[in-house]
Amino acid sequence: MMERMSHWWHYLLLGVVALLLFLVMRFPAQVAYGLVADSLGKEVQLAGVTGTLWRGEAQQLQVQSRAVASLNWQLSAWGLLWGRLSGEVSAHQDDAYLQSQLTTPLGGGELSLSETEARIPLSLIQPYLTQLPLPLDGVISLKLDALQIDAEGRPQQATGRVVWHQAGVSAPQPLLFGDLQMDLENIDGGGIEGTISDSGGPLHLRATLTMSVDGAYQLEGKVKATELAAQELRQYLSLLGKADAEGFRSINLRGAI
Repeated sequence: MMERMSHWWHYLLLGVVALLLFLVMRFPAQVAYGLVADSLGKEVQLAGVTGTLWRGEAQQLQVQSRAVASLNWQLSAWGLLWGRLSGEVSAHQDDAYLQSQLTTPLGGGELSLSETEARIPLSLIQPYLTQLPLPLDGVISLKLDALQIDAEGRPQQATGRVVWHQAGVSAPQPLLFGDLQMDLENIDGGGIEGTISDSGGPLHLRATLTMSVDGAYQLEGKVKATELAAQELRQYLSLLGKADAEGFRSINLRGAI
């Protein structure tokens, strides 16, 4: 009889676990967002949330009260066993998109992204680039194997490539730089190094961007106008200082994010 009771408890326990898993998997995304909305602050908001916690969408992702994109996600329940939130996230708006695999601790902290691809017109993110002195033109494309961002939003590690297509500025006068690309790799001991080059066009550019784990960065290199460069671009480059014997002018910028 005791053996039968033991089996009965086993079946009951399995039933309770199955019910809990069902409820968790069907947990409404809108309810889940309501639970964490205050912790996200007023800077980031979602509208039109549908689906479940594990597979859902938001018609609008709003940043600083501006509609940025629609958002889709498909999360893995297995990550919970290791105390992580992980899965695939994608965002779309018109001809802009971003998709990535993400992992982050449940309590918040470092965000790890992999298999990240994106195409983002700079006109879409220009309102958030308030620290830049000039309005930028062109399209940014990303193909990153890995990217780690700390809890303060500072990149810690990154591998992959960033391309600035049809790079340029629109004011105080339009200037075109051509296509520019940066190959990213990790620095031993921490930090990121980006090797920047042109893909032909009005600029001949060779530079290196280094970024430490505390957000400090340094951009060093040299640049000169090619035969394809407009006179306005040549005048702009002259502001960088005197050219060397080969016509290159030095670039040296420091700062922090």
